[in-house]
Amino acid sequence: MRLFRRYHQSNLKAPVTGTRVDLKSLASNSASQVMLAINPTTNEVHSPIHGEVTAISQHAIKLQDLDGHNYWVHLNQVLNQVKTTIFDWQVRVGDSVSPMTLLGTLNLKAVQQAHQAVVVTQATLDANANERELTTGMVMQY
Repeated sequence: MRLFRRYHQSNLKAPVTGTRVDLKSLASNSASQVMLAINPTTNEVHSPIHGEVTAISQHAIKLQDLDGHNYWVHLNQVLNQVKTTIFDWQVRVGDSVSPMTLLGTLNLKAVQQAHQAVVVTQATLDANANERELTTGMVMQY
């Protein structure tokens, strides 16, 4: 049993401009923790943290903060029915980012029509399988 636990407090910036979504309205996932959810009103996606880009897919981007914690920026569910690209990433794996860094743009019209929110999840150590599913485009809901 651990008597002392070190808790991580993150200072996340909103990755998109828009209205916050109540986290209780999103279904929870035991492997990942939703930190922030926003209905976007602009197409620009900025980094929510100071850190580095560690993975990119057509549906999501994974960032690692300066303390080594991993975060995903993605939609609250993969839009398989949309035939256009949702995210147009402007950064590469290995790039350093800050909250002023433009990560890319999103197809705002498709996202709004599908009633999706841009969410930031904190990846946990036991989330490796779910992280692989997200990067390969399998549907994950939060």
